[in-house]
This record gives sequence, structure tokens and C-alpha cells, in this order.
Amino acid sequence: MDTAIRSSGIQTRFIPAVIPNLHYMSPISPQQKHSTFVTFIKRRASYCSKTALVCIGALFFFGTLITVFLNYLHLVNTVQVKRQQDNFQRLNASRYAIPYAFVHLTDIHLDLFYSTQCLHHQANTGSSSQQQRLYGRYGCDSPSYLVDSAFNSIHQVMATYQDRALFILVSGDLVANHCSQQSQSSPPLGSSCSTLNAIYHTLAIATTKLANTFHNRSVIPAIGNHDIPITYLQRGHENIWYQRLLTLWQPIIVCSHCSPLHRPSINPSFVQDFHATGYYQLEFKTIALKIVTLNTIYWDQSIHRVIPLASRAHFNALGDRQMEWLTAQLYQARRQHFKVIIHGHVPPGINIKSGRNSTASSWIINRYHAYIQLVSSAFQDIILGQFFGSLHHDDFRLISDVQETQGSIILIPPSLSPIDNNNPGYRFVLLEQQTLNILDYKQYFLDLELTIVHNRALWQLEYAFRTYYPSGIEAINYQRIQDINSKLLTNTNTWTKYQNARSVHKLSQHIRFACYCAMKHIYYQLYQQCVNSFKT
Repeated sequence: MDTAIRSSGIQTRFIPAVIPNLHYMSPISPQQKHSTFVTFIKRRASYCSKTALVCIGALFFFGTLITVFLNYLHLVNTVQVKRQQDNFQRLNASRYAIPYAFVHLTDIHLDLFYSTQCLHHQANTGSSSQQQRLYGRYGCDSPSYLVDSAFNSIHQVMATYQDRALFILVSGDLVANHCSQQSQSSPPLGSSCSTLNAIYHTLAIATTKLANTFHNRSVIPAIGNHDIPITYLQRGHENIWYQRLLTLWQPIIVCSHCSPLHRPSINPSFVQDFHATGYYQLEFKTIALKIVTLNTIYWDQSIHRVIPLASRAHFNALGDRQMEWLTAQLYQARRQHFKVIIHGHVPPGINIKSGRNSTASSWIINRYHAYIQLVSSAFQDIILGQFFGSLHHDDFRLISDVQETQGSIILIPPSLSPIDNNNPGYRFVLLEQQTLNILDYKQYFLDLELTIVHNRALWQLEYAFRTYYPSGIEAINYQRIQDINSKLLTNTNTWTKYQNARSVHKLSQHIRFACYCAMKHIYYQLYQQCVNSFKT
């Protein structure tokens, strides 16, 4: 290539690049510096602004995703916590709210001839201060002063529960023992209290007292064995007496002027059922509660023995009819999702009484089988409890399956009558608002000896079940009563408390093992085996 260039005659020469003389460059003015700086700042600001927007957008996008995810986790956790809180509140709502309550009263045994029967007897035996015992005497039935003071005391306690006090259960035997046609004792001298009209008059007086005191609550009475003349049963004409009885009781049962919470719903067959057999059922729909009131006369062994053969088939048929009716009521309650209270006079099981009656089974044996199957197995989940009377003592009964792993309970309050050498008593039963489980009961009593000192009735709280029989089990249920039963033989303190409560703080001479076995066993044969097992 160089040869070609030379041959072309073109002269080549290196020409160096012109290098500016920096020393002699013109100086930059302050205005130029400022302009350059401002330009630099603007460019940087523009770059950072664009970068910041991108960063902020990215942060916003990922932040939104994270927020959505956290909200999802929070929602899931909230639902779980809410379920736990709802369950907790359902189980413990009664701790923070006034529970529902109802009164359980039994064996009033109003004695309109108290002054001529009991006081006359005490005067002849040389007893002092007979005229001062206007409120009752141990070994006698209830004078009017005692009944009036008890009703007034109940009314005052009900006021503390306000509208939470729902109704009053009266478990039978409004008529005095010596005035009943079933009594083995003679009527008081100069009286005719055991005539049909006299018995009805006593029922009318007792009913009037109930109506006047509890005019804004439903009073739910059961027929006791002293509330019907035995002649009606022996002749098979008891429906005549039931018709007369319903004319007295229907107004206090129906309570047509009560508020919706306290007014029960009446079944269309109410009158027909009562006229035929003396049993009936009520529903308190606002709280989903059914009360089934039995007429235990048709299952009572002591009544069955005095029914003549000519009337026994009719008597037994009515007993069968009642069992079928009870079964139908329990099935209906399950379909309705209602809880059930069973109410009556004579409880199933062993009857331990001091003095007047020997130990015996209370019901006809073939009634036990069907009843135990219903309450301890088939429907034990909807039966809150069974409330009976007749025994005149504070007591419990367990009704269980063969394995004794589940069952139902019977709660028996003391009688108002002090005829069995007990102080008069009544109780308030408390129900949880949400589950209607039996939360507690509070028992009130009158110390008859104090009425002599003060010349007036001083009703007082005897005990509250939850504190009297402490346990880790919240409700009064089968397991709770079973625990008490086991402690009768293992805990002296429990046995002493049970004995005090049984006589309403007037100690009796009952045998410890007999009480233990009677509470545990419904069948007499099992009861006897239990008692014999403790004999040396």
C-alpha cells in the first residue's frame, strides 16, 4: 500500500491533534455554575422521582398481597375464636346473668282442724305452751298460719328473681293426713274432715291461698294420694272427682292473665287428659321447656293393694295408658327440641320414713321397668330432672341403666308439713338460661322451735346445693348425685350434711346404710341386698 501511495506522488505528513490550553480557557461564571448545578439537580430529581414511583408502586403491590393474605389468616382465626367464644358463652352464660328459677313445694297437708286435733292432743299429754305453737308442731300437719307464712316467704324470695321466676310446682298432698280417707288414724274428735265435701273444702281453701299469693305465675299441682277419696278409685269413678278438681285447679294452671314468659301453652287435650286420668302436660315455648305432670296414684303400690278385684283391671288400664302417654310426650319433646321436667307425687324407688311407714317399694314393680328405660336410657338426654314429693324429707334418687354409667335424677324437697318430725321447707330451683340445665337450688326452712321464742315465723335459707355439696361438676346431674351417693360411705362430712338436710336440720335416727342403698337402688330386691351387704 505504501508503494502505491509513493507512486501516486501524494505527500504524507503527521499532523498532531490540537490540544487546548486549559490554562488559558475562559473562566466559568457564577451564573454558569448555578445553571449547571440546577440542571444537575433537576435531572437527578427527575431520575429519583421516576425511580421512587416505581419503588412505591412495587411496595404498594406487594403490600396489598401481604395485606390480603394476613386478612385471610385473621378471618380464619376470627371464625375459630368466635366459635370457641360462643361455646364458652353457652356453657358459662349463667355465671354472668340471673338464672331462671322455679319453686318446688310439696306435701302441704293443710289441717283445718289443727287447733282441735294436734293442740288438743298435746294438752291432754301435758305438753306446755300448746297455744303458742300456732305455726306448727312436730308430729302434726300444717296449720293455716304455717301455710300462709310459707306462701308469703316464697312470694318475697320470688320478688328477688323478678321475671326470672317462672312457675310453682306443687307435688301433691294438699289435704291433711288424718282427714284423708286413706289415713289409718281416726279423724279429730268432733270433726268430720274425712267426708267427701270436707276433703274438697280443704282442697278449695289450699287452692285459694295459692291463687291469692301467686296470681301472676302458673301454679302446677300434681295429684297426691291424699287428694282423692279412695272410694272413687275403688269404684272406678275417679273421673268424677277429677272433673271437680279441675274446676279448682284450671285457673291457677292456665294463668290466662300472666305474661307470655310465665303463661304456659295448653294442649287441646288438656281437659280431656285431666278428666280421664288426672295427668297433663304444659309447654313454656319461649324457653323450649315441657312439664309433664304425672298422676302417680296409678303406679302407687299402696293404692294398688286396696283396689278391689272388680276395679283392678280398670285401674291397671289407666296405669298403662299413662305410661303410653308419657312415652308419646317424650317423643314429641324430642321432635320439638324441648327439654323436659317430669313432675309427680310419689317417686319410684325405696320409701324410707320414720315412724308412720316402714321401708317399702313405692311403685308397682312392672311400672319400674318401662319407666326406668324411658328416663335413664331412651330420653335421658332431654330430661332435665324429675321432681317428686311424698317422702317428707330432703332426698335424691338415681335412676340408671344396668351399667350405672348414665341415667336421670330425682330431686325431692322436704314437706311443708312437719308431721314426720321435720322442719317445714321449700326450695327454689335455678336453671341456666342457655341450656336450662339445673344449675343449683336454694332450700329455705322454718325452725319450729324458734316460732315459740319469737312468736312469729322466721323463714331462712337452709343451704344452697352448690356450696353445700361442692364439686367440680357444674350442673346438678346424674354424675353429681352419684358423687354424693359414693361419699355417703367415704366422707363423714358429706354424710353429716346429708343427714342434717334430710330432716331439715332436725336430726333423725335413720340408718346410714339404709339411706345410701335407698338413694342408689330403685328395686326393692337390690335395695335389700345392698343393706344386707353391710350387716355383720
